[in-house]
Amino acid sequence: MGGVPAGVHQAQAALGKRGQTVAMRAFGRHTGDMAKKDPQDSLDIEPRFLTLEQTARYLSVSVQQVYSLVRSGELPGIKIGGRGVWRVGVDQLERYVERLYEETADWTKKHPLGTRADDADDGDEGD
Repeated sequence: MGGVPAGVHQAQAALGKRGQTVAMRAFGRHTGDMAKKDPQDSLDIEPRFLTLEQTARYLSVSVQQVYSLVRSGELPGIKIGGRGVWRVGVDQLERYVERLYEETADWTKKHPLGTRADDADDGDEGD
């Protein structure tokens, strides 16, 4: 597959059009990173799960924010093994993002641009 890491194609297919660049980012493969070899790149198994770090890169948030989302149950995740290593399923992540799009669309309909309530709540951190 031309140097593309294992799992990226599966993630791209699962995530649709937006997943093409996002999956590459989530797997830590930017243009400059493609030359770096990861031993897992040669595996024939397509990863089904992302680490919290990969999920954070995908969402452009901190790892702590992802951990909070997973621990609260807002973003479904699983704990693997005795040490409790957290993973987020690619399919669960896409459902979460789609749900956020729907919630944001509902919010924008209820809060039209230019209203006083909208002006007071216009930062990056939202409801």
